[in-house]
Amino acid sequence: MGTNDLVNVKKVSSVNLDDIHSCKTPMEELKPIKLCDMKVPMIYKGNYLVCKVLKNPLARICTTVGIHDLNDDYAQVDLYNFRYNLNDVEWISPGTIFIIKEPYVRDVLQNELKAIDIFSPTDVIFVDPADAEFLDKIGAKKWCVAF
Repeated sequence: MGTNDLVNVKKVSSVNLDDIHSCKTPMEELKPIKLCDMKVPMIYKGNYLVCKVLKNPLARICTTVGIHDLNDDYAQVDLYNFRYNLNDVEWISPGTIFIIKEPYVRDVLQNELKAIDIFSPTDVIFVDPADAEFLDKIGAKKWCVAF
C-alpha cells in the first residue's frame, strides 16, 4: 500500500459535518486492507476492511460494536446514522459479517485498540454468511456458515 492510498485526517473532538467521509469509489475498485496495516488518524481511500461482530452492540449517540478482521485483530466500530431509535440494537449481532468501504480510523483506544467511525450507511456492505462464493472472493471463506 502506497502513501497515495491514504488521506490524513485532522483529529477533532467533535464531528464537523464538512469532515464526514463517504466512499464514492465502486466496490470493484477497492482493495482489501487489514487492521494491522492501518495507522491513525487516516481514511483508507481505495481500500475496504472485512470484519465480523464479536459481541452485542452498545447504543450511545451511535451503535458501537466490537469487531475482528480476517487476521483476528480487534477494533471498535461506531456506526452513525443507521437507526433513529438507538434502543433498537437487534439489527446487528455477534457473527454479523460486513465490509467497511474506505474505513476512517479515528483513534487508538486503550491497549492499542483502533476506533473506526462510519458516518454513511452506504459505506457498509452486509455479507450473507452462507454466500460461500462471495466470502471466498473477499478472502473470508473461513467465516462461511452452511445452512
